[in-house]
Amino acid sequence: MQRGLGRAVVELRARMHWGQLDLADHIAKSPGGAVMAAPDQEVISRWENGVQAPSPIYRAALARIAAKHKHDDLVVTFRAPVSAWRLVAQVSKLAGDDK
Repeated sequence: MQRGLGRAVVELRARMHWGQLDLADHIAKSPGGAVMAAPDQEVISRWENGVQAPSPIYRAALARIAAKHKHDDLVVTFRAPVSAWRLVAQVSKLAGDDK
């Protein structure tokens, strides 16, 4: 789960030509940002490296940002339910792709 979402976060930043702090700023400014703290650079790095997955609130913010900029493939990724990510992880392990 974390690695797939991490790749999506990296891809969103690459497409937008943003650094980690730019992404954090946009998350804070997204609708609903007033009820959540902006992640810091370390948190975004953890997402990108698969150490930690963004919480559902942050995934929703990432999906809104991706939708605003018409990156529909990333919207689907960020909106995927946790159960879907768990299934992907299980299938990847069985296929030996968990490296």
